[in-house]
Amino acid sequence: MKADHRAIRPIFALIALAVGGYMVFDGTAQVVTGSYVGPRLGPWSIFVSTLWVNPYSMGFPFILLGLQLFTFWS
Repeated sequence: MKADHRAIRPIFALIALAVGGYMVFDGTAQVVTGSYVGPRLGPWSIFVSTLWVNPYSMGFPFILLGLQLFTFWS
């Protein structure tokens, strides 16, 4: 059975826009207020910390990655 790519692409676009939008929102909140949205950092912060990167310095990379998701899937 062959998948119809015309039907799958809008689904991936919606997911990418939702994730990208939240990354832009969360990164902007971190840059403006100094903290992310929510009570604590997610599991990604453990990985970033093992690379000797401060998780609270990831606001601008989140904004850039979110914008890349917007442009890639739109």
